[in-house]
Amino acid sequence: MWRCIVLMAVVVGGCVTPVDLPDMIPDADVRQEWSEPRPQRGVGLTSIAGLADDARLVSLIERALVANPDLAQTAFRLRESGALLGEAESRRWPTDELTGGQSRADTGPGAASTSSLRLDIAWEVDIWGRLADQVGEANQRHRALEADYRAARNSLAARTLQTALQRVALAHELAVERRRVASLEATLDVIRERFRLGLTVVTDWDAAKTELATAEADFETLADRARRTDRDLSVLLGDLSLLPRDLPTDLPIVELPAVSLPAEVLATRPDVAAARARLLAAGTAVAVSRKALLPSFTVSAHVTHSGPRLDKALEADPLWSLLGNLAAPLINRKALTSEYEASQYREREAAFAYRAALLTAVLEVENTLSTERALARGLPARELAWRHAELARESFEDRYARGLVDILDLLSAQRTAFDTELGWFDARSDLLRNRIELGLAVGLEAL
Repeated sequence: MWRCIVLMAVVVGGCVTPVDLPDMIPDADVRQEWSEPRPQRGVGLTSIAGLADDARLVSLIERALVANPDLAQTAFRLRESGALLGEAESRRWPTDELTGGQSRADTGPGAASTSSLRLDIAWEVDIWGRLADQVGEANQRHRALEADYRAARNSLAARTLQTALQRVALAHELAVERRRVASLEATLDVIRERFRLGLTVVTDWDAAKTELATAEADFETLADRARRTDRDLSVLLGDLSLLPRDLPTDLPIVELPAVSLPAEVLATRPDVAAARARLLAAGTAVAVSRKALLPSFTVSAHVTHSGPRLDKALEADPLWSLLGNLAAPLINRKALTSEYEASQYREREAAFAYRAALLTAVLEVENTLSTERALARGLPARELAWRHAELARESFEDRYARGLVDILDLLSAQRTAFDTELGWFDARSDLLRNRIELGLAVGLEAL
């Protein structure tokens, strides 16, 4: 019999035409060092929550990881996959079915009934390892979902922390805009007094009133952004009550994470791990579809007990039968061949998806390193510009009250002072949020 199996395998397998595809090693050209210089004062951290030195922000991340609905869906998809692993494993073992029945020979006065119990056992002998490959493919796809879940947790932690910092920044910007409005209202009082004394003209009032109306409109727009950010944070936390959040009153310290070599970073990124697991699963799927073209060998056994009653049937001697079945695909061979060819294309697609994940990971680190350097270098200059603009604003307000400068010069100085303060604070906020992005890019876990 084994000679027949081998002969059929050679005949059937010889008809499989491999697909001619170009060779590609997805990670062959991953660089040895980053093109952007690594920070020398980076702190070795293990989690995104550890970036911010504030217990209130860590508490928000913990709440999001527990209650976020999108993350919960990902978690249940992972559990579903784990539950289905047993289904793939069960195909390698015998299946059994127990049936019982009762029948009558005729309908006359002397009719006799017969009860029977039948046990059917079938087992596909995994000669070529096809069933084992199916288990391997299921395990790899489950590992990919595990990595997807890790990536979703990390991304959620980063977005929660960034959104909280954005809300803190917006609160500060609203305070600056309030001071702008108050300053313009004070300027209007000065203009009113100077006009009463005949020291100015009505056009000064019109110019200042225009500036004030614009500032009030900008304040309302900014307040709407703050409310939207509150709602965004509520969605991340899985809580639409819109209750006030316990947030810092000023931007907290966010550490600059240490950056390892590219190979080390790529080894810790869950999205890269997921893409690699799917590539391995696709390669195993090619083997499964190829082996589906080979003959299969099934052993089946049947045991039957029969008697006049069900309890007597178990006392009777059983009838045994043992069969071996050799089957090779013939009629549906075209479909199986097409599936084999398609599986090879899917493997190549997975290889390019893996390569795309590598490139994305490298570029994310490079971009965040570049942004860190640009913001860190520009921040002192922005602060210096704000300090000088504030001094200029105070000087112009004093000089306008004494009639030494034009109203347009005063309004320009006020606008410059508040705008440069907002620019300095925005740069600080952007720097901290970029550090969170860098922590996510280098593969820090959520907690």
